[in-house]
Amino acid sequence: MADEQKADLPARKHRDPAHRRQVIVEAAAELLLQEGIRGFTHRKVAVRAGVPLGSTTQYFANIDELREAGMRCVAEGADRALRETATILKRDGATPEAVARFLHQYTSDASLMRTDALFYAAAAYDDQLRVLVTQWNEGLVGMFKEFMDEEAAQAVALFMDGVCGQACYSQKPVDLGFLTRTIAAIMNCGNVSDEHGGRTAV
Repeated sequence: MADEQKADLPARKHRDPAHRRQVIVEAAAELLLQEGIRGFTHRKVAVRAGVPLGSTTQYFANIDELREAGMRCVAEGADRALRETATILKRDGATPEAVARFLHQYTSDASLMRTDALFYAAAAYDDQLRVLVTQWNEGLVGMFKEFMDEEAAQAVALFMDGVCGQACYSQKPVDLGFLTRTIAAIMNCGNVSDEHGGRTAV
């Protein structure tokens, strides 16, 4: 009888620690993108995640751990964007026009620009977060290396850094025609060879 009455009771919802932790991490990433590093607190993350304040301190011993987890989540999103871009460039061809369109679209996305600003602000003071920025840059150069030589890939990545910086503070993307002409010049310099197949001085 007792077993029958127990069976009639509604099943208790089991908490999923892994899911709750992921919700907190995603909330931390969103908060970092929207508000930056300053003012980043356990309380704000808990409110955004819709969890008790104690949950954030349960999974993350201090604010640095929580911030780093949020940054890693942001970095994973950026990595996905790179992979998607590489797929598009492989499909359509990595011409200067295609690379310029990618950069123009990238700098037109306010969320991605906040990601860039967040990365570089973090790298200025935090050694662990600087690793994420380094990985992002290496991934960017690695993507471009699939379509051009290493020196040109590094030059395009450096140019992209400057373009993103301008787009961040001006709040608007750089002119597409200018991007196309500049990237074409960079890629053409990378392809200059002498009659023996070596690079020539430019």
